[in-house]
Amino acid sequence: MALFFARPLLAQHHPAPRSADASGAPAAATAPPLRVVFHLLVVGHLPTVYSLQNITATIQQAEPSTRFVVVVSGAGVTYFRRSEPSNVATLLAALIATGRVECRIDGVSLTRGEIPAADVLPGLTIVPSGLLDIARLEREGYAYVTQ
Repeated sequence: MALFFARPLLAQHHPAPRSADASGAPAAATAPPLRVVFHLLVVGHLPTVYSLQNITATIQQAEPSTRFVVVVSGAGVTYFRRSEPSNVATLLAALIATGRVECRIDGVSLTRGEIPAADVLPGLTIVPSGLLDIARLEREGYAYVTQ
C-alpha cells in the first residue's frame, strides 16, 4: 500500500546542504517568503467580523514579504453579498487595501446559496471550488489556517 503526502517529508526534515561561497564558508540560507491561505468557514455575522479583524491584524504583524490568500466558503458567503444589509464590505475593503492579500470566494457555496455573481462584494474573485483552490495552494507551499 502506497502512502501519499501533500509535501515531501524528507525535504521538511532534512534540508539540502548549503553550498560554499568563494571563501569556502557556507552560504547563508535565505528562507523563502511565508505564504498563508486563510480558509474563512465561519457562520454568523459576528464570527465573520472577528475572523476578518484577526486576519487583518495578522497581516499587519507579518513580514513584508509574506503573501496571503483568503478563501471564503460555506454558509458564511452570505455576509459577502452586496444585498446583505449586514455585509462585511468595509472590513473586506480594508483587508484588500493592505495590498498583500488576494480574496477568493467559493463558487460551489454561491451556487448552493443561490447567490448570483453580480451580488458578490467587489474585490472577491470567484473560484469554481474553494476547497480545490485551497488544496492547490497547499501544494504550492501555502500554510493552511482555518478561521
